[in-house]
Amino acid sequence: MFLYLLVSNSPQGLRAELRQIKLELSYASYYSLTNKFYLLIQTPQPIPNKEQFTPPLETNNFANPELLMKSWAYSELVQDTNWLNYEQKAQASHNGCSLFIGDVEIKRSFLPLSELMLIINQTPDSFSDGGKYYQQIDKIIEELEPALAAGVSIIDVGAESTRPGAKALNSTQEIKRLEPLLVVLNQLKSCYSFKLSLDSFRAETLLHFLPYLDIVNDVSGLLDSDCLRQIKDAGKNYAFMHSLTIPANPQIVLDANCDPCVEILQWAESKLEQLLRLGFTYNQLICDPGIGFNKTAAQSWYLLRNISRLQNLDVELLVGHSRKRFLDKVTLSEYAGRDSESAAVASSLAAQSVDYIRMHDYREYFKLAKTANQLERRYFGVANK
Repeated sequence: MFLYLLVSNSPQGLRAELRQIKLELSYASYYSLTNKFYLLIQTPQPIPNKEQFTPPLETNNFANPELLMKSWAYSELVQDTNWLNYEQKAQASHNGCSLFIGDVEIKRSFLPLSELMLIINQTPDSFSDGGKYYQQIDKIIEELEPALAAGVSIIDVGAESTRPGAKALNSTQEIKRLEPLLVVLNQLKSCYSFKLSLDSFRAETLLHFLPYLDIVNDVSGLLDSDCLRQIKDAGKNYAFMHSLTIPANPQIVLDANCDPCVEILQWAESKLEQLLRLGFTYNQLICDPGIGFNKTAAQSWYLLRNISRLQNLDVELLVGHSRKRFLDKVTLSEYAGRDSESAAVASSLAAQSVDYIRMHDYREYFKLAKTANQLERRYFGVANK
């Protein structure tokens, strides 16, 4: 058993370090202390050129916050009886439990490192909710505020359905549909800390709203070079998704005999080469394998089970699987009734170190993630190069 302590100013920083380490399997304890985030990991093999963690000799460290955090994290990994002592003294806190030394809080997080991207559809013909929130900004904000308070960190807004047979918009129509909501969401940033993402593949729309955005979510992966340069120059993150057709055409899919992971890796490596030539940095780029887009149900499930193989790209991963048709294999529920199944898949994705998980509903996933943390030690399965 080898132990290492990772430290960062953000969960994103911890994920980046995990991605560089390329762990096959690792148990981990996840804590925060004075605006820093800590991940104590247990690995089956040593990590080259990294100092191993030495557990504190004294376990009753209730005068030293950092030593207490290290002792608590270590006891969680090895599951000795000291962990019972810490847990019995810990108080319930937001998305975790906490020990206090004076005013200093040491928190054990119940949530994974993955960030949840919440979908807001401004479409009258969404496959998942049938236009539930279309042109109802007050209702959207009423739903969003508890979501942000609960731990959602990204809001992804779209104005055009990409379901098979969806009606196409032009940029003028798309901008008109999006403008009222995006103005309000931009104002909401003064009250909550979150990133704003726009799901669109039209350059005119994206550039119109670029000052508001943190993430450009391009489901086509085909934006022109001029638009991409402006996104890069503005310092925005760019998410590019694998697809063969937009909207999705279920009759056009990957070859039945191909390895979907190899296919996505080859496509993504080509896209990365293009984007890096334009001046993007790895830290700006996010790859989405396009679950359900031009893939059979079997191919989508295969990608989900083997998503850690895509960590070899050295960029962040985004997966959008929520409520999609491939879930027909495990449920007879209508699209809007698939949140339990979507949450179960999301938990598996978080365990495979996916950076961003795109969901229609956060409640089921957060409940499942918190409960699972109490029953088993979290792990991160990341494929070796």
